[in-house]
Amino acid sequence: MAKTPLTIVSRTYSTHTQEPSAQFEAWRGYIAPIYDVRPIGLDAAAGFPAEVQAWHLGSLLIGRSSFAAHRFFRDQSRISRDGLAHILVQLCLEGGYAGVADGREMAVGAGDVAVIDLARPLALEAMATRTLDVIIPRTLLDPHLSRQASLSGLALRPGMPTAALLVDHLLSVGRRIADLKHEAAPALTQMIASAIGACVVPLLPTETKHRSDTVSMDRVKAYLDAHLGSPKLGTADICRDLGISRPTLYRMFAGLGGVAAYIQNQRLTLAYSLLVDPNNPHARARDVATACGFVSPAHFHRSFRETFGITPGDVRAVQPKQRVFPKTYASIDFADVWITQLAMNAAPEHAVS
Repeated sequence: MAKTPLTIVSRTYSTHTQEPSAQFEAWRGYIAPIYDVRPIGLDAAAGFPAEVQAWHLGSLLIGRSSFAAHRFFRDQSRISRDGLAHILVQLCLEGGYAGVADGREMAVGAGDVAVIDLARPLALEAMATRTLDVIIPRTLLDPHLSRQASLSGLALRPGMPTAALLVDHLLSVGRRIADLKHEAAPALTQMIASAIGACVVPLLPTETKHRSDTVSMDRVKAYLDAHLGSPKLGTADICRDLGISRPTLYRMFAGLGGVAAYIQNQRLTLAYSLLVDPNNPHARARDVATACGFVSPAHFHRSFRETFGITPGDVRAVQPKQRVFPKTYASIDFADVWITQLAMNAAPEHAVS
């Protein structure tokens, strides 16, 4: 029997499931892992229409968003508290927003590509807006980019040659992402990161770039996420491709139970998310195991049951509200867990030489 193709894990959120009077508070709760928000002349009868569809590629997130007029903020206390340090690259399709991002005045309109550094303060006011979004760890954007370099407030305008190329690239991704299969995620991640890095990083002043010979924990985890589907993934390949020694690699993952344990946990978590993803209703457990890098179906079945307390074949029968989701891909709420997981994968203290 032919294998059932697996789509990239996706989730959809909409305030339309709430009564109009409750929609803004629903949006506030949903977006709270990223922003603090305030209404602008909210009409309770009209409600607050907002929708997000997001795809998790393992090392970055892609989303399509639409929302009504409101204000959104990140202050220094919030930044210190949540530790988010990723970059939001946002193609504005309709509407726009304006305000201050890390001390820079920022005005974004339709056709602009905005760059927001989630590690920097911002206060912006949006009109009704529709966007195409990429949330990317800083080191994927440029492995040598200094953590002190602020990207916030940068914008590529339609008249800039590089902007036109990046817009075309992002629009192409947005049109095709829903039809792409899981196995394409690593290559797509690399393509998106390279395109954004090539267009955005050159806008920084030279003195904000910092070259280093260190390999950070987030770079290693990004590599592992991109190669989970390879059954040959092991320490030899990791050390060779990233240019680090075995003792260094083992030291990095000592607090996580070791490299092999970390890889298996990530594979199991990904498998769980693919099995419960409504976009993969006919996916067979055997095909999911293969897509996640497991060689032995029996080993996959046994490990899955030991980890989640349920067999791969039975997990779909569990009602969504009763599922104990792993703390990564499988969350129903991408803003709550997906963003946080990217933050954990990019903890700045794990830099090694």
